[in-house]
Amino acid sequence: GLIAENMDRSFLVGILALVTLSGVLANEARVEMQITQTHASVGEHVTLTCEVFNMEAGATLVLNKKVGEITETITANKILLPKYTNTGRIQFEVTPMGDSTMYKLTISGVQHEDSARYVCVLADTMMESSVDFEVYRNTEHLAFYVNGTEMMKDEKVDLDEGKEIPLSCNAGIAMPYPTIHILSGDRDITDQFSKSNKLVVGGGGGSENPTLLHAFYNSSAHLSTFRPEWRDNGNIIKCKAIIEEKQENYKHGFDVSETQIVFNVSHAPVVNCSTTNFYATIGKSKVIRCPLFTNPALEDITLYPEDRSFVLKEGETNNGLSFRYTPTSEFAKAGELQITWNSVTKYQLKKYVVETSNIMGENKFTLNIFEDDNTQNPGNPGSASMLQISVFSLVLAAVIALVNH
Repeated sequence: GLIAENMDRSFLVGILALVTLSGVLANEARVEMQITQTHASVGEHVTLTCEVFNMEAGATLVLNKKVGEITETITANKILLPKYTNTGRIQFEVTPMGDSTMYKLTISGVQHEDSARYVCVLADTMMESSVDFEVYRNTEHLAFYVNGTEMMKDEKVDLDEGKEIPLSCNAGIAMPYPTIHILSGDRDITDQFSKSNKLVVGGGGGSENPTLLHAFYNSSAHLSTFRPEWRDNGNIIKCKAIIEEKQENYKHGFDVSETQIVFNVSHAPVVNCSTTNFYATIGKSKVIRCPLFTNPALEDITLYPEDRSFVLKEGETNNGLSFRYTPTSEFAKAGELQITWNSVTKYQLKKYVVETSNIMGENKFTLNIFEDDNTQNPGNPGSASMLQISVFSLVLAAVIALVNH
């Protein structure tokens, strides 16, 4: 009986202790913080709330703003500090809610500097709660770098053909990170570049969680072995930085920034005919026109048959054969080469060489002149037409003869 009585007393003491502890826990202060949206674009509104339960009389709630390792106090003792009052964008109010107190901070027209971790701390306790808030920002600086030198937008970049140089496009201070695209004319050549996205500023978020704590990115696309060709002369290379990540509260779509440079590639002259074989009719004139690209300007050009029986310079004539070069574009130094035979002879049906040079070097273009004899061409449309007419005439004559018969 005595043992049972002692057990009953122990049980009752345990129950009373549990009830007492539960009461203490139930009355323990706690802080809960919420935010209307964790991401926003510049100019939008956001509201942060701290709800404190079982707050003791005289206790103080402090609202801090933390960016990296720097912490600033926004409110203390239910008062918004002057630094934040003076912005005109921040409103603060305290509302009793029965068993809790609501602290509400409203930021109107958010700016980039509002990106931070906001922390509600119940003074003299270990109680706190926090939220992270990030303001989207488009790329503030986008630039091409050629051989380590920054180029201005639409700048003409002087390059030497075949000389290897590093080419890169950098986009800085963006959130979320921008995706870089490189375009040559209408062609997307991004896959030729290595790309990276570097977290520039942050604290605690790290690259695995880039949206935390005032983080932003520096993105780049880099090609270390770019070797320009003469075809790149006058070519526009465009860099686009596109923020492709679209969050639920990101209402303004894809932000796009772009810049471009124009290549001025120095190279030896190039005669760029579509073919090397040409046909001429004996006794008739023949004119050949081909694009000629040179940068810098053409210094010398000559035309001669393969056997070098004569050498023509511009403005000279040999048996009715002459040529001229006409520049058509000053920047790319494009032009047209025109070779003329006034009356082609069978002795002029041969191979010719056009030799060009400038300070970058020299080039040779070889062309062949063949006889174009339509009368001996069984596939000549004129011959075929005559043959069809003759056959038709014979058939018609046969039909008339049968009728008359």
